[in-house]
Amino acid sequence: MADYLDCSTEDMARLAFCRRPVTDAATFRREVEQIAAYASVRAERLAQLLREIESIDALQAADRSTSSGQGFLMAARDRVGEEKDTAKDAGKKRRPRKDKGRGHKS
Repeated sequence: MADYLDCSTEDMARLAFCRRPVTDAATFRREVEQIAAYASVRAERLAQLLREIESIDALQAADRSTSSGQGFLMAARDRVGEEKDTAKDAGKKRRPRKDKGRGHKS
């Protein structure tokens, strides 16, 4: 992470003491720039990292709030009773058929 933020491990320790700014706040940019200056990290990388963390938090919160108990990502799975062969074959590549000398010339 220190390499990504272009800082030292000591700078990472300073960064650890900072509160995370709210990503949808109007003050986000200013707060990120202040934190980056304080911790001697790259502001644009810090902003990107904070937004990614916010996205992961939102997905995890959505996953916890589903009432089915199956999780947020269930929509990508087959439902019971649907064609199961399609799901099995979805990841397989189709190979062209080889002509085994049935009168066709190459």
